[in-house]
Amino acid sequence: MLSYYPLRFHQLTTQLQPINGSYITLIPKKQNPTMVTDFRPISLMNCSVKIISKILANRLQPIIRSLIHKNQYSFIKGHSIQDCVAWALEFTHKCKTSKQETLILKLDFTKAFDTVEHSTILFMMHHLGLPQKWIKWSQAILSLGFSSILLNGTPGKFFQCKRGVRQGDPLSPLLFVLTIDLLQHIINRAAHMGIIQAPKCHPPDMDFPIIQYVDDTISFLQADQKNTFLLRGLINTFSQSNGLKVNFRKSSIIPINVQEERASLLAKTFGCSIGSFPFQYLGLPLGPLKPKFKDFNYLMENIERRLSSTSTWLSMVGRLQIVNDVISSLPTYTMCTFKLPSKVIYRIDQARRNFLWCGLNINAGSSSRVA
Repeated sequence: MLSYYPLRFHQLTTQLQPINGSYITLIPKKQNPTMVTDFRPISLMNCSVKIISKILANRLQPIIRSLIHKNQYSFIKGHSIQDCVAWALEFTHKCKTSKQETLILKLDFTKAFDTVEHSTILFMMHHLGLPQKWIKWSQAILSLGFSSILLNGTPGKFFQCKRGVRQGDPLSPLLFVLTIDLLQHIINRAAHMGIIQAPKCHPPDMDFPIIQYVDDTISFLQADQKNTFLLRGLINTFSQSNGLKVNFRKSSIIPINVQEERASLLAKTFGCSIGSFPFQYLGLPLGPLKPKFKDFNYLMENIERRLSSTSTWLSMVGRLQIVNDVISSLPTYTMCTFKLPSKVIYRIDQARRNFLWCGLNINAGSSSRVA
């Protein structure tokens, strides 16, 4: 039965609409959510549709690297998030030591996965030369989908998905990457035509320095009023073409070698705030210098938050399980990029030890028992 729909769908002899439904479960992004924006919608899809989507994703994966820009690091085999952070760290240091006025523009997209237009996804697939049969397959999954929201385990009314890609669909990340890569095309074309200027330390024969991990985007540009005005216009053009809107109130610029008054003037052009080093990018502190002890406070806060949410009635074996499987793995992502200061490592070990022997009172001193 599971193979019936994939085989008929491959031959274009059946419609997916009868089974292309999904239940949306709302996963909180933070503690005590109060707004709709505080939830992440994850789609629970029909098994047959998910098999079809996974087959399409596996067939697209080997060639997608040749279709998108090399500075898009997400969901692509051979690209890693550490490469993205390393590139950003190296170029930030390069801009700082060049003594040239430079801006880092950190963009925040509003509900990116939920607002992208289906027409733009199909246009990008046409533009990139994907076969017509492949485009029809993707269009069937996108345009014939319908969803229902689960509230307290009870499904609501079904509605048609007229825009956005469903989170939980194996094909969705790759389709989204194809679409947001349009920003790379627009900005690079404008740079090659001399409309906008990259930092002076950037080789003129290379593409504009803009890096992306899904929709997490940062760009480097000359700190010039005309330059910022033109880049703002290009971003607006991109947003109007595919529905991906940039929330400039949550976006920020980080000035490098720029005076405070001039930075304030440039920030008004974008309508965003002014950040400072180190700033958070992909969950890591990014700046031109080696991070200090205080820059890793977020790591300790995350560990303490995880421990404080753990039940007070855990046995010694349960606490040992939490320490080994949860707490010990939290610093791994950060340690893949940075060498943690010894003081940070000591505090992590102290929190692990105190939680194991004292439970939730992780700040209390304790002596390990000897067998």
